[in-house]
Amino acid sequence: MKNLYLLIILSALASCNTSEVKRAYIQSDIYNLNSSSISQLKSLSNNSEVGDINFTKQINSKKYLRNYLGKKQKYKSMFGAYPLACSYRYYYTTNYSLSRSLERAKLGCEKGIKNFNSNFNADCKCRVVAVSNTFLYDVTAYLGGRGIMPFNAQINKNGNISRIKGTFIADNPGQNKKMETFKIKNDADVQVCTGTLYYGKGKLKGQIYLSCFNNKVTGNGNYINADYDAKLRMMNGTAEIQLDGGGLLRAIYGPEAR
Repeated sequence: MKNLYLLIILSALASCNTSEVKRAYIQSDIYNLNSSSISQLKSLSNNSEVGDINFTKQINSKKYLRNYLGKKQKYKSMFGAYPLACSYRYYYTTNYSLSRSLERAKLGCEKGIKNFNSNFNADCKCRVVAVSNTFLYDVTAYLGGRGIMPFNAQINKNGNISRIKGTFIADNPGQNKKMETFKIKNDADVQVCTGTLYYGKGKLKGQIYLSCFNNKVTGNGNYINADYDAKLRMMNGTAEIQLDGGGLLRAIYGPEAR
């Protein structure tokens, strides 16, 4: 009877066991595939180490990554968009070859961000982020939400009206539960502002600090998220900032700011 109970326990543990998470440290990003880069990725995968408890726990916390790890095909690869604010990943699995899985994963990632780049003045590029069960970056490359969205503001300072139209780009989207630093680039892809969001309860509203044009326009205020566009994975919202020295900046962000 004891042996029967032992077999049942072992069987249950085996059924709950997830695929092993491995870790390697890539020296430079790989965006393009050729014989040299594929050979490098094979070597990284073959010489990878088992991820530590914290890394493994965070990877397994995401359903998308658990699904990737659970694929039983012989070869699998994942590409991810960079900068991290692009927050897009695509994987492909096959029994044919590693190069096939890499090529198809790259194609899927590039197809997924093509329209986003053109519609939102973004410059997201796809790089290899995982080969087989080996992850090549820290967990920030696999977690977090989309942190790029249109931004449109009107500045009224001492009776002078000016505008900022461009793109909000979070530095590390979703990585800090209390705050988020960001930059704003205009439509000419020139950085014009930096700032910080301080999240309120539920992140639906909070405080914002903004500094633009080499600290010539600075101030503090509040933001309110109005609604979430699930298809584009970004918020619509508004912000109102009292400027230092007098004046007001009113902004809208999200798809409605296009």
